[in-house]
Amino acid sequence: MSYTMMANNLFTVALFGFSQIERTLIASVCKLSQARAQRVASSDQPEYQVVDPGTTADADILLIDGDDPIALHSGTSDYSRQSTTPLVMVSKAPPHPKPGEYALLRHRLGGLLLKSLDQIVDQWIQKKDAKQELSTVSKRKTCLVVDDSQLVRTQMEMILDAHPLDVTFAEDAETALQLVKEHSFDIIFLDVMLPEMNGYKACKLLKSDPKISGTPVVMLTSKKSPFNKMHGALVGCDKYLTKPVDPERIGQVLKQYDLLQIASIAAGSGVAPA
Repeated sequence: MSYTMMANNLFTVALFGFSQIERTLIASVCKLSQARAQRVASSDQPEYQVVDPGTTADADILLIDGDDPIALHSGTSDYSRQSTTPLVMVSKAPPHPKPGEYALLRHRLGGLLLKSLDQIVDQWIQKKDAKQELSTVSKRKTCLVVDDSQLVRTQMEMILDAHPLDVTFAEDAETALQLVKEHSFDIIFLDVMLPEMNGYKACKLLKSDPKISGTPVVMLTSKKSPFNKMHGALVGCDKYLTKPVDPERIGQVLKQYDLLQIASIAAGSGVAPA
């Protein structure tokens, strides 16, 4: 179903098969939908219009005569090429629609067609809204926290939980280096004092990789010595924070790298943070 049609509240219907009388009936139902919308200027009720036979490929909804083998073959072939297009099967016998299809008894065509089309559009809108919400969630920024202290990891988790960021934790530099090879992160919080490889060496390795060098690295340390800050600058770290970390300082860092803006969009979508 096309979004441009949805934007105008007008949905096109392609017919496959049907007698001339039935085609006239379907066209009349579509005109009724247009008159219904015109009665109330602010109405958001959908309108329907039957398209010419040569333009069925661009239709928003397919209406197929299930009792006509030729129409059935032609309509379902179009459906297979446009799997997202809703398909309504009309037949004499009680139909058995496949997943994603809709069914309508032939003798109820005049009385239930408009209601059926409205239900199809309503379901499609709900699916579209769900996809948009999912898309918004998927755009959330990602964060890697590297610290061997469970206390610090818990503290960082509590601070970052206030922002809808996808947070990953690592207890050592080796694990962190492997994670950045497998995943993309928008910011990295890296402890200086780590077992085996320290944070300075890990930061230097991160910044030497062209694929990762642009990712902000914020080093965490319990020492306030100017030497430590200088050492961090030499290996390419972007920020230097002392522990215990101040939530306000974390917020300032996220804001500096435009991560708070993304968080605001996700929070406003009505989607709960994962």
